[in-house]
Amino acid sequence: MRRAAPGVGAGALDLINEAFLIDPQAVVSSLINDLTDVEDETYLFLEDYHWVTNPGIHDAVAFFLAHAPSHVHVVMTTRTEPPLPLASLRANNLLLEIDASALRFDPQETRAFLDYERPGSLDVAGVKLLHARTEGWPAALRIVRLDCFSGSGFLEICAQPLRSAAPDR
Repeated sequence: MRRAAPGVGAGALDLINEAFLIDPQAVVSSLINDLTDVEDETYLFLEDYHWVTNPGIHDAVAFFLAHAPSHVHVVMTTRTEPPLPLASLRANNLLLEIDASALRFDPQETRAFLDYERPGSLDVAGVKLLHARTEGWPAALRIVRLDCFSGSGFLEICAQPLRSAAPDR
């Protein structure tokens, strides 16, 4: 944030550095006050939020979400639904959720993805099979595409059993 808006959050950092027993809401309030002076749209990214287990941090983030200026947006990645007031954000149309189903390709997107590099390289049945085997995940499709187009046969790859995460005994 300091690169985008120099000085923003300096007071909050000073509070954290002065004493670890300071009320987290005071730190967040200081950050919010600094952000009100920023004129540009501002984005705060919180990645891997599912690792946060401290209720005090959840409370501080909830406070931030409730009081941040309207030009401040929080982008959060998490594998689980966080213990935050998401229902009120949904009700006020202030929440955009992108879940796993939105990140996967549907069969038509799978076809377009494969056709981008080699148009017509797979027939409809091949695309359906590949889509089913990868569940439409773009990263898996990319790996298979690279493997297939580098000499390995598509049917041989799809015929292989799925690898288990558990080791064989």
